[in-house]
Amino acid sequence: MSRLGHVHLPVADLERSLAFYGGLLGFEVEYRDERMAYLPEAGLILDLVDDGDSIGGGTVLGLRCDDADVAFADLRARGAPLADPPEDRPWGVRNFYLTDPDGHAVEYEQALEAR
Repeated sequence: MSRLGHVHLPVADLERSLAFYGGLLGFEVEYRDERMAYLPEAGLILDLVDDGDSIGGGTVLGLRCDDADVAFADLRARGAPLADPPEDRPWGVRNFYLTDPDGHAVEYEQALEAR
């Protein structure tokens, strides 16, 4: 059986993306060079690309959390670009979204039975 190990996200500015994922969202960088960074806790590899057309689009990075309301409040206090507050969804989660500097959607999701 296989399971997801990580997601590669193309980014236009590695420093800006590290400030977002590492600084704002709080994920630690395990490895980094001039073209990529690995943030294992997020299951994320940031890849610097030169072609802006290959960035953003339909990419969604889903992050699980214990309490969506607490995560939302914490991110709001740190100045995250948040849209709508957490909402219960019919498929059994409470979630909210924000967008990273390259236009990738980031979803914070809490299982409703965990509330």
